[in-house]
Amino acid sequence: MNGPVVGGRWRVAGAALLAAGLAAGCHPGSQPRATRLAAALDSLTPGLRFGDNAAAVGRKLPGFQLRTDRTFDTTLDNPWLGRTSMSLLFEGSIASALGAPPPPLAGLESVILSVPSDSQFRRTTEALTRWLGAHPDTLCTGPEERRLRVLRWQPDSAEMLVAMPPLHGVGPGYLQFSTTALSAKRLAAPRLERCEAARP
Repeated sequence: MNGPVVGGRWRVAGAALLAAGLAAGCHPGSQPRATRLAAALDSLTPGLRFGDNAAAVGRKLPGFQLRTDRTFDTTLDNPWLGRTSMSLLFEGSIASALGAPPPPLAGLESVILSVPSDSQFRRTTEALTRWLGAHPDTLCTGPEERRLRVLRWQPDSAEMLVAMPPLHGVGPGYLQFSTTALSAKRLAAPRLERCEAARP
């Protein structure tokens, strides 16, 4: 991790979206689901939005500095996830040439938040289900002998939220918010398929 802990300057109003509204089972039914996904990303982070360039993210994250591979890692205190690591991937991060300076207008296209425990994973995904107004698809990834179940919300063809639970003895789970609207290339992600499709 190469960034500071983000906490005290977090926008309280944004964090309260999940902490209050979701706990009550409320969600803005008049909003398109893609808009709700963007609002959830805004609430679980210090106001980050898909398409933010480095300058916009720098105003929200103290100590932010985009690496030459167009990524950034930091740690923040989250009201739902506790102390969590956060990784940011900007447009072209997968295909960027090492050593080449990142373009200043490259937009944010993926945010990954670690989920340390099963209880935090369950609580957060239940809240996200209420907020997004839809149950996620349950998909599988990995070889048959180590099949992993993953939750996916995809309100439209361009934006997606994937949630993988913690793996005991291996590492924490994660939430990954992604958009493909900024790039013609697909983001690097685990191959997901219907769980029954994996059975012989």
